[in-house]
Amino acid sequence: MKSPSIKKYSFILIFIIFLTANITSAQDSGINFEQIYSFPEIAPATSCTAGYRFAGYDNSKKAGEYEYLHNSISAGGEIRLFPFPHRIHLNINVKNRKDYFGDLSYAYRDIVLFRGINRTLFHNLDNIYYGRSPAVSFTEPTDAGEEYGVSVGISNVFVRFKTPHFPFHVYANGSLIKKDGLAQQRFLGGAGYFTTTVPFPFANGRVRTTQKRDIDWKTTEYTIGANGHLRWIEADISHTEKRFDSSGDKVMYYTYLPAGAPTAGSVRQGGTYPHNLNPNLRGSTNTLKLHSSYTGKIVASATFLKKDRENEYSHAKAGYFSGAGNITWMPLTKLIFFIKYKHTDRNIDNPVSVTIADLNNAANTYSDTSVRPSISSHSDMVSLTGRYRPVSRLTLRANYTFRDHRRSDNKAWGLPHSTQKNIFSISGDSRIMAGLALKAGYTHKSINDPAYNVQPDRSDEGRLSISWLPVSRISAILSYGIAIEKRDHMRFAEGPGVIIESPGNRKVRRDNLLGNVSFLIIKELSLTTSYAYMHHKIKEDVFYHNTIPPFTDANRKFDRGVPYSDTANSYAVNIRYRVNDKLNLNGGVTHTRSRAHFNVAAADLTQPVSVASFSSLETRETSYSISGSYTVIHGFLVGAEYRYSDFNDVRDDPYDDVKDSKVHIIWLTLSKKWG
Repeated sequence: MKSPSIKKYSFILIFIIFLTANITSAQDSGINFEQIYSFPEIAPATSCTAGYRFAGYDNSKKAGEYEYLHNSISAGGEIRLFPFPHRIHLNINVKNRKDYFGDLSYAYRDIVLFRGINRTLFHNLDNIYYGRSPAVSFTEPTDAGEEYGVSVGISNVFVRFKTPHFPFHVYANGSLIKKDGLAQQRFLGGAGYFTTTVPFPFANGRVRTTQKRDIDWKTTEYTIGANGHLRWIEADISHTEKRFDSSGDKVMYYTYLPAGAPTAGSVRQGGTYPHNLNPNLRGSTNTLKLHSSYTGKIVASATFLKKDRENEYSHAKAGYFSGAGNITWMPLTKLIFFIKYKHTDRNIDNPVSVTIADLNNAANTYSDTSVRPSISSHSDMVSLTGRYRPVSRLTLRANYTFRDHRRSDNKAWGLPHSTQKNIFSISGDSRIMAGLALKAGYTHKSINDPAYNVQPDRSDEGRLSISWLPVSRISAILSYGIAIEKRDHMRFAEGPGVIIESPGNRKVRRDNLLGNVSFLIIKELSLTTSYAYMHHKIKEDVFYHNTIPPFTDANRKFDRGVPYSDTANSYAVNIRYRVNDKLNLNGGVTHTRSRAHFNVAAADLTQPVSVASFSSLETRETSYSISGSYTVIHGFLVGAEYRYSDFNDVRDDPYDDVKDSKVHIIWLTLSKKWG
């Protein structure tokens, strides 16, 4: 990718010169910009905390998926200083060396603004059990007993400078996402193909294999920009650079068996070949935003964006251009219309071939020239929204959106040339009476030639939520959502120009229910209860082959109307009690039950082991917590927290990756505040 040229920044230079002229004009006008308001003095406030965390687990770490389960010292503190015109705030919380948070803010009047945030946590990953081999699929685990986990750190920095007495800003922000640790790499080993001839135990060529992988990934993003008020419009221009760098095990290697018959014309000879490469990526974005002043009945805005991306290994490139415009019109104080239009171009270019080579024998080098071209596309979207407020307690909204998506090189992927989507929605919210509010909405979507099987031909969605305050000490919230999707036929691409259509349709239903009730029993005692229900149901045809290529009509199979469903129920109770001015107590219990399954009927899918057994799931997870704090002499605060989590795999299926788990965490702290 070429480095940014001078042309990219010419507009910024013109922009700054124009603003400088406006600043000079304002200063020459003799307007007095002296600050009239006297900022009050605010006393500084500081606090610090020290403690120790005891953490342990049984069997697996599943119950503490995002906890670093090792004993550790903890520390934290906060500083707030407001010596006007300076404002400083620092907050640090360290649970352990893998879990910490930091937030630093600084401001000087309204001229300088800075903020830096870091949040780092640890994610325990599964070592999926590959030790048992069904008769039709061999396994080759090479990482038995390995413990996996990745430390994930997200850092953000923002700084902004403002010219005195004029609304012009120059800003910069950056982000860093760092992932470091070990993970399990799962892939198809053996021959990595349908057949092989040696050795005899792996005659079918397909072996499910695992390896340990060192993760060291870094994603960086930097933005510089400027914005300001230019008389009747506001403008913002920015440039962004983004990179993904992969270190550690950037590429994996595996000694493969011969793919196909080991004769002339075979698919691939045996050897040590690369697999699961994580390439470095880079890109840049230029953005221009314009917005009219907020006065009057009409407000307009526009956004233009140019984005480039490149894969540094394969040299695949992607270019995006997007232009969007919005107009807001308020003919009456009770009536507002919003009109939006967006055009997007996506140009994707990839190499026509890919090459792999044996690490130990350069003669085993293979190039595949049948790489399909990536899909480029052009899309347009137009939307009209109206909002009407006939009375102070009622607001009504209606929206219509049309999207047109056109693709090139679509035939190679078995996708339609174009897809059109129509969306209509209505919604409203009303404060029916004091303490009772209602929100409701309905959305209908119709899609002509959807590209992917998970996209419906038509769908309907409804939403309803109620908030109720019957008395001053009781509050309740209830929300429910339902979505129904239908698709007449699904399409399966076997290759360029070969499309197989399912005989049946696809139906989807989603239900979500959430309820919450809070009780203020007495002034010092409160109780909160909640319940959540989620249900997802799909019925569709499953398409498969009972042989290896080449495929014919005789070995193409459909299992009609295969049902799949997953359900989750979650219950929670939390209590807070302020015993006196020195003692506070908190406690809570959360219980979640989840299950999922699908049923197949075709004999090829049930023997010797049903494929449904790999997806059936039933778990129960319960978490208990109790905590408290007590103020001792000289303002010191002693805190204690205990958490116990129990994750239970009810089915104990040997083919799934779920294990029972119990986690205990005790956290003792001592805190002190000043100011």
